[in-house]
Amino acid sequence: MSKQLAKDLSNLVETELLKGALPVRDGTRINIGSYSIKPTDEGYSVMSYKEKCIVAVTYSKVAALATAKLLAKNSSNKTLESVQQLDRVVAKHHTDCQFYKHTLKVATNPVTLDSTATRYDISKRTELEARDRLKSFIF
Repeated sequence: MSKQLAKDLSNLVETELLKGALPVRDGTRINIGSYSIKPTDEGYSVMSYKEKCIVAVTYSKVAALATAKLLAKNSSNKTLESVQQLDRVVAKHHTDCQFYKHTLKVATNPVTLDSTATRYDISKRTELEARDRLKSFIF
């Protein structure tokens, strides 16, 4: 019985890998179908092995994974634009959170501390919501 179960699991993994549904880590790269995600200084690049060019550059890894998965499934351009827009939201609010953290460390005025803490909370929540929406494209 366990041999049959192992064989079924092996067949499932092989068929899903051929479809490009499962990501495969190869060193610093992540491959999904015919697309490869590679970290860069600015974020992550999504490269197509078929076209041999970079098809997208993202700020976050989750956006790169979503882009590669959607491209492997041949999704519409509108969906890809949604992923790019959400990635810009993540980038903006992540940068804002870094600024607000620094301000909270160096500020002494209680009004500044209070308003900065509020702005930090809003930016962090917005960033996490955008990341969750990006994850919905992956799963």
